[in-house]
Amino acid sequence: MSAATAIGSGYSLGRGYDWSAKYPWIVDSILSLRVRSIIVDGEAVWAGTDGKSHFDQLHSRAHDDQVFLYAFDMLELNGEDYRQYPLEKRKAKLEKILARTQGMRFSEHLDGDGETIFQHACKMGLDVSKRRDFPYS
Repeated sequence: MSAATAIGSGYSLGRGYDWSAKYPWIVDSILSLRVRSIIVDGEAVWAGTDGKSHFDQLHSRAHDDQVFLYAFDMLELNGEDYRQYPLEKRKAKLEKILARTQGMRFSEHLDGDGETIFQHACKMGLDVSKRRDFPYS
């Protein structure tokens, strides 16, 4: 499940599906944000004690109340389309907005040799990134 939306007092999770009843911690975090509207691109995750996400546990329904959202991008805020801005600007604003939430965690941007980071992320089975100076696509 990816993407979270909070517009006014309504909210939805997922691309075309309303998962809000399944992941209450994420919903509570969305509703606690001090924004009129926001669209966040992220991934619902259940992480074990090792800190790694476990896809099978996410879908088992046994841990729904522990599932959080790794937020890695913001597309809209208070009616303003942020997709036109570079990733670096979008992430900086998103980090400030999520500073006090627990059920939504900001996904850090890694600096360094992109090719090396990409190779290591692939070896670890992690999702891979976007260029920090590009608009949303």
